[in-house]
Amino acid sequence: MVRLKLALFLIDVTLFLICSKRDLLLSNYPSFGAITYCALVQVIINNSYVNRSPINSGEGRCFSNENVPFPNDFSFSQRVVVIEDIKRWKTTLELPGQTRENLVEALRELKKKIPSREVLKSTRIGHTVNKMRQHSDSEVACLAGEVYTEWRTFIEKHLDRPSIEVRSDPKTETFRKNAQKLLSEALELEMDHLLVENIERETFHLCSRLINGPYRRTVRALVFTLKHRAEIRAQVKNGSLPVGTFVQNHKK
Repeated sequence: MVRLKLALFLIDVTLFLICSKRDLLLSNYPSFGAITYCALVQVIINNSYVNRSPINSGEGRCFSNENVPFPNDFSFSQRVVVIEDIKRWKTTLELPGQTRENLVEALRELKKKIPSREVLKSTRIGHTVNKMRQHSDSEVACLAGEVYTEWRTFIEKHLDRPSIEVRSDPKTETFRKNAQKLLSEALELEMDHLLVENIERETFHLCSRLINGPYRRTVRALVFTLKHRAEIRAQVKNGSLPVGTFVQNHKK
């Protein structure tokens, strides 16, 4: 017990040093804090749970859930879930007219992750994946079935093991909402339209999930093209120009 307390004290000191630079680390490397924390504890205590978490002031990206899971029958990387990625893949699956390749890619990425029960409920990604099991393309349907079954099996066996969830801070979300508003106006669509959301999420992803110069310049370029190039706007809206290609062509 004395050794355990000493080990936890040393971990707290190390975390204090890490968290003193958390704005820089977490804004550029969203999983850094979570992975560093778990790695430190894992060195001392194998296959256990520690009810502790790094300091979080709301700035930069952070992870929630105080009970930190460790590797067991699933790899640790599968349990670190970036909420933004889950939502981006969800819009890809739900947006009409997506190519088979895009659907397969999204499902393969989702298969690499094991969201917690809370994430499944809040994002409804499980519902979306379940619907994809009825897709007309056999590969898409089969892959969706594999993802759905794997998630359900894990949740049933590990109800008490939360994921480490990486989220964006409120300031970042405000900037992104403004970008979505500009895109919706340029597309002449409602702000909550799936196409608007998909374009913004793809832009955010390509800009390393940072609200920086490249993100702002890319959004401006996208809005300008959608407003002044009617033929491209039509292609984006009817799906003949894939969202990924459209955003990549305008990345600054």
